[in-house]
Amino acid sequence: MEIIKRKISLDDYISKDINNWGELTVKNFKLNIFIKDKFDDMGIFSDLSFIPLSNTKPNYQILINKLNDLGLTFNFMLGGTFTPLGRSLYINERNPNYTIDDYFVKGGNVSGFTEDRLDLVKSYDNNLVYKPLFDIDKGLYLNYDNRLINGVTRVNENINDLSPITYSIDAD
Repeated sequence: MEIIKRKISLDDYISKDINNWGELTVKNFKLNIFIKDKFDDMGIFSDLSFIPLSNTKPNYQILINKLNDLGLTFNFMLGGTFTPLGRSLYINERNPNYTIDDYFVKGGNVSGFTEDRLDLVKSYDNNLVYKPLFDIDKGLYLNYDNRLINGVTRVNENINDLSPITYSIDAD
């Protein structure tokens, strides 16, 4: 795994207005994360040439003869049919009915480890600094999918001010 570190200069996002000097002018940042694999998709190797999908019925007689010689019987040998599983996404499958867009997955949430942000969920109570279920911040914002999120910043669980403290920042 490759670790890429980036710094975001907040200078462009901090207010210089006298009424709200030093406050952030944005509620969130959108970061593009490129996720890549360490292997090449070489497909399945075969010495047979590719035969494109057509609506002609295949001739299974050679296969049926070999299976009969081995004493094996399957439903298709007796005239039976089967229903394919449809648009399945197996890692070793290359479906000729797919378009190029079918091989790309829409973005989603990515989680990972980072430095703690406990300073954002700290209260002014000396007896219990990290108060469970006390909302430090509430607000509405649009997420990456353009859906309205009722964001809350708070400590979710804290047992006697000891680790681990679970918290969420701008979470629904």
